[in-house]
Parts: sequence; structure tokens; C-alpha cells
Amino acid sequence: MFVAATAATPWLALFLLIGYGILACLGDSITTMIGLGANKGFIETNPIARWLFAKVGQSFAAFLSTAVYIFTALGIGTANWKAGMLYAGIVAAGETYFTIHNYLLLKKLGIKL
Repeated sequence: MFVAATAATPWLALFLLIGYGILACLGDSITTMIGLGANKGFIETNPIARWLFAKVGQSFAAFLSTAVYIFTALGIGTANWKAGMLYAGIVAAGETYFTIHNYLLLKKLGIKL
């Protein structure tokens, strides 16, 4: 019983970290969409995201970026779970930073969520 729980622990941790990363990606996407929709000086600084917004729209670009995050994290995690945890954690931390940054900028500009 203990051996099975120990073997599953890294995968559970990776799954939970990817789940948190998905929430962080959604937070960044939603706050970006609200800011851009308000049209009060809020700009997308990522040139790749700007290009994707113009080509496929904001919602589908958010879906694509989140899907790429999920599949790359799972792919890296399948080869080496420590590297997958590192990748998933770095992306989740970055998306958390941008969610908070966007929220504070929205608040500063007087844009309500």
C-alpha cells in the first residue's frame, strides 16, 4: 500500500501543479480580455499573444496557450517528472504574476471586474 502511494505521489503533485497552472492561465487571460475590452490604455505587451489575438481572437488564443501549457507540461513530465514539475511551476508562477499585475493595473485604471 505504501509503495503504491509513493509511486503515485509525483504524478499527483504534477497533476495538481498543472491544475493550478490552468487556473493561473485563465486568470491572466480573463484579466487581459477585460483590460483590452475596456479600451482605456490597456495593451498586450507580448508580441506573440498580440499576433494570435489578431489572427484567431482572444478567446481561442487563450484556449491555445492553455492547451499548449498542458500538453508540454505532461510531455515533459512523462519523460522526467522533475523537469515537468519545474516547467509547470515556472509557467504557473509567471501566469500568477501576470494575473496579479493585470488585476492591479485594472484597479489603477478604474476598470471593474
